[in-house]
Amino acid sequence: MFYYQEVPYPPDQGLFKGHAVWSGDINGKDASITLHEVQPTFNGTYICQVANPPDAHGNTGETVLRVVNKVSLSEIGLLAAIVGGSCGVILVLLSIFVAVRFYRRRQKERFAEMEIDEYIKKEPTVW
Repeated sequence: MFYYQEVPYPPDQGLFKGHAVWSGDINGKDASITLHEVQPTFNGTYICQVANPPDAHGNTGETVLRVVNKVSLSEIGLLAAIVGGSCGVILVLLSIFVAVRFYRRRQKERFAEMEIDEYIKKEPTVW
């Protein structure tokens, strides 16, 4: 809780101690606070409600703040490198597999042609 009653009373305990600072202007109807040095442990959703105690039953101003951990560019790059590298390795292995099958099939065809040629040479009656 952050109280303002003629002077700001920032939180003296809890998660926002030392981080929440009054930055509003009561004369300008501005009840802003600023959070400094936001930590990853602040991750979550917070609701800021502004109420004037004599008018507690009237309209309450409300702002929602969502604090999320932002993924750094290096983490995204690392993930992309891992996924891209994995796809590359799979494509290389697949290419090798296809090339070996093609080579073996070609060798079998050549071997079969050689056997036929040798058979024809041995058997002059076959044409």
